[in-house]
Amino acid sequence: MNKTFSSTQTVLNDLLEHDRQITAPEMKPSKYFELFCAEQLLKNFGLSYDELDGGIVGDGGDGGIDSFYTFVNGVLATEESDFNNIRESLVIRVFIIQSKTSYGFGEDAIFRMEHTIKDLFDLSHIDLSTYAKIYNPKLLRAAENFRNTYRTVMSQMPELQFSLYFVTKGDFVHPNLKPKADDLEGTLRKLFSQSKANFKFVGAEELLSLVRKAKVENLMLDVDQALSVTSGGAICLVSLKNYFKFIQDESTGDLRGWLFEENVRDYEGKNIEVNKAIRDTLSKQMSNKEFWWLNNGITIVAADSSISSGIVTLVAPKVVNGLQTSTEIYNYFSSNDNPDHRMILAKIINTADDKLRNEIIRATNSQSAIKPASLRAFDEIHPKIEQYLFLHGWFYERRKNFYKNQNKQKSKIISIAYMAQSIAAIVLQRPNDARGRPISLIKNESLYNRIFNDSHPIELYLECICFMKSIEDYLNSDEAPDYIQGHSVNVRFHLAMFAAALKAKRLTLKPSYIQKYGLGKADTDFLTQCLDKIWKLMSQTKKKWDVDEDRVAKSPDFDELLKELLRETLHPKLF
Repeated sequence: MNKTFSSTQTVLNDLLEHDRQITAPEMKPSKYFELFCAEQLLKNFGLSYDELDGGIVGDGGDGGIDSFYTFVNGVLATEESDFNNIRESLVIRVFIIQSKTSYGFGEDAIFRMEHTIKDLFDLSHIDLSTYAKIYNPKLLRAAENFRNTYRTVMSQMPELQFSLYFVTKGDFVHPNLKPKADDLEGTLRKLFSQSKANFKFVGAEELLSLVRKAKVENLMLDVDQALSVTSGGAICLVSLKNYFKFIQDESTGDLRGWLFEENVRDYEGKNIEVNKAIRDTLSKQMSNKEFWWLNNGITIVAADSSISSGIVTLVAPKVVNGLQTSTEIYNYFSSNDNPDHRMILAKIINTADDKLRNEIIRATNSQSAIKPASLRAFDEIHPKIEQYLFLHGWFYERRKNFYKNQNKQKSKIISIAYMAQSIAAIVLQRPNDARGRPISLIKNESLYNRIFNDSHPIELYLECICFMKSIEDYLNSDEAPDYIQGHSVNVRFHLAMFAAALKAKRLTLKPSYIQKYGLGKADTDFLTQCLDKIWKLMSQTKKKWDVDEDRVAKSPDFDELLKELLRETLHPKLF
């Protein structure tokens, strides 16, 4: 008997297939549903596709958990994150999502999730590798990332919040399931005293509601005084309370992360001197000192804006300068429900011109100390790469989520970080850095200049991306050997380096060689042979060093072993 869908379920199914065909036609519907659910539930954080993919752990051995994300003060925690500089109160938020394409909610799924949580979140279970035969590597890495993050800041007594979601296409939750969800919340509160845990059932109606809540919204900002209004924008004084309402999502209480996507830097921590000063100014209300006297204010760029009766309507706004101030204001009013009549200066600029937007962002952010890496996206080489890749069907995302928000195909969107990783692995032959230290490739002046250099032929960037993506496609395909499932993150850059050099029959690949001959495509059998050699070497090294697989993949010493293997393979008579 065929199931009769409700109108809501029919709309959701059509929407899912429509969006999948546009953004990720290569993904199976069930895998796309995992991505879709994570994107909708974490919409306020403005995560990129790479960041969303990093938290998706659904596969065999997922223990009833399909997605797993950890945030510290609204910043996504990764293997490279450094929260040691935070010395004051902070909030760790953990999101755990189970997404099933079924049309109902079952208690077995909740039991599985609870059992997994007891295993992975019990810190008395010191070594997660003991669960290697039970849970997949992606889930264990996500759990280890949470543990490392929590241990790093544990002495600061962080507030710990767990948000658990059971998502299906269902339209009814049986009342008997509520006590099961309560039990799961209680399990987490027992494991972490004083923590908060909230379990939610999300069905077809709730999913559609999240979709309707567009991430790029037209917002209204109540202003107290418009100091200057022109066709190009306005300069206004806004009460701190009204600005807080502007940057806070009213339905979740979270900071609207998407508003700040075009900032050149993330929130840099509460112990940064400028943030301490902002916080002190907020906490010490003085009748003779206005907040805007002591603060540079914020800059909002919008496609258009209009003002009427003290309300500014902003079309697709972005706060391009003032993230530190905004975060401190958000934290201040989130924990203080008291009247505060002080004001902040808001500069509103109307433009849809990308070049002008970039100039505004660079200018407004160059007036204070910024890490050199923060403005990389504005270096002259990146627009050239973007234009060249665009002509060949790729979307080089210099500005975070620029093409994602245009619904461009997910597999064709390339971030600056991913480009750097690809060049570092294939040309610099440093797959350990590509795997373990992608941010350092952008921050380190020497490495950055070796990767992004105007003397390199522009074809280099296209060739390396195409080859790197072919490696990814192979590892994600049914042709890849079973042993690599869940481990591709630790071999993809090593495989790219090894296969590119072996295919060219050269120990190293210079940009001029790649320009002249290209990298071409490697067939499945060839890649499988390369992968077998790498996996054998990695397994031997792991056993010899008595360390886990991640440590091996991130080691420069393993790079040298891999280069030695390459030499032996190319010139066997010498060995």
